[in-house]
Amino acid sequence: MKTVIGFTKVRFLMFAMSIIVIAGGFVWTYLNNGYNLGIDFKGGLSQQIQIAPVAFSIKALSASGDAGTQNFASVITFDVSETNETLTYTYAGGQKTTVKLADYETIDLLIAFLKNQKAPFTIEKMAETTVSPLQLIGFKAQLPEDQKLYFNYRLPEGSAPLSKIDEVRGLLDEIYSKATLQTVGKPDAQEYIIRVDADVVKAGDDDSVLDQLSKNIVTHFESKYGEGTVIKKAQESLGPGLAQYLATGSIFALVIAIGLILLWVTIRFQFHFAIAAIVALVHDGLFIIALVGALKVEINTATIAAILTIIGYSINDTIVVYDRIRENMTLLKGTQFGTLIDTSITQSLSRTTITALTTIIAIIPLYFLGAGPVKDFAFCMIFGIIAGTYSSIFIASPIVMIWHKTINRKMLDKDIEMFGRRPGGEEQERTDSSGDNSSNDSASGAGITRVQRVVSKKKKRKK
Repeated sequence: MKTVIGFTKVRFLMFAMSIIVIAGGFVWTYLNNGYNLGIDFKGGLSQQIQIAPVAFSIKALSASGDAGTQNFASVITFDVSETNETLTYTYAGGQKTTVKLADYETIDLLIAFLKNQKAPFTIEKMAETTVSPLQLIGFKAQLPEDQKLYFNYRLPEGSAPLSKIDEVRGLLDEIYSKATLQTVGKPDAQEYIIRVDADVVKAGDDDSVLDQLSKNIVTHFESKYGEGTVIKKAQESLGPGLAQYLATGSIFALVIAIGLILLWVTIRFQFHFAIAAIVALVHDGLFIIALVGALKVEINTATIAAILTIIGYSINDTIVVYDRIRENMTLLKGTQFGTLIDTSITQSLSRTTITALTTIIAIIPLYFLGAGPVKDFAFCMIFGIIAGTYSSIFIASPIVMIWHKTINRKMLDKDIEMFGRRPGGEEQERTDSSGDNSSNDSASGAGITRVQRVVSKKKKRKK
């Protein structure tokens, strides 16, 4: 067998390091104004917008007795592909037209083609002649009745941006000074996430207040940059009452998950194995909570989902080690329990590290390419997997060893009290006091058999 690594020999150092890191994270979070709670847990408004110039707008024709010019405002759907390959519009009767944007050099040529289609809408050009249809920003939407549908485009590289972050923040302060602003992607994309706390809601769970605030933000920005220049890409609003319900539910889910794991590991192995596994899972959860607090990562439902996923991943790693320990308790009889633990961890080490690395490699692209909750989820998963692998090796298994030695030592003390000596006589006495891995489980019944214990108990009952 390959060389056995003495993981248990550094158990107290690892325990101390975990306590220092976790405690340090919580202290830093407290000193740094607490956690960055998302609207999932405190309520409020989260709105992602993009500021971009308008290429042209489309409006539905008025109702008419002529079948060729009926008002199809409620059924006309426009779809500009995200890859800017096509523009498709569909209206009543299943009539569908698809235009390849690469066939048109400028917006003017595309507009001229659309006007010649005798479609039930009118077009108003708003962009410069040099704009290419390939610069259109992808979207899919129905044509609003009695409103315009705006087609925006990306500015060419090197162009002056339509908005600047400081300017946008100033406009936002004019509406609500406590709102936070965050850029998304590259600066030239001019995408922003706006967050407003739930304290704008004066009574109950009045979501209409948040919806009205969202409209006010769009209207105020358009007064600066022009009508139709603000694209609302995503919006989420939550009243404080529902936010509290979600927070309570998340905590309840964590408690239920840990309780079921405790029950399952107890049935599958032994109670002290289960307790050690739960301590390791609590360690992983506290580590992630301390980390996201210290680094000001937003805590939302994606963060809770990541913690639950990490719990499942970590217990899987721990069970693999436990299974090897149980197998070696049969195969390596006569081996000191500390050595048996180290052997089991060493044997499963390659599997544990390879699984962790491949999972992290799969999640890293989510962190760098994702945004918002996806990025938060990936961040928690990456560091959670590292913490879970660490706890399976340095937390769970050493606790099993400490618990086992404590139980074994109590049995030895009972033997001394009952029989006046330890199992194995004086030689075992010397062995037990000579080192850290001193409890030799194979010798625990060498001098005193189970029959002797039973007979002694019967004698005590008679007395």
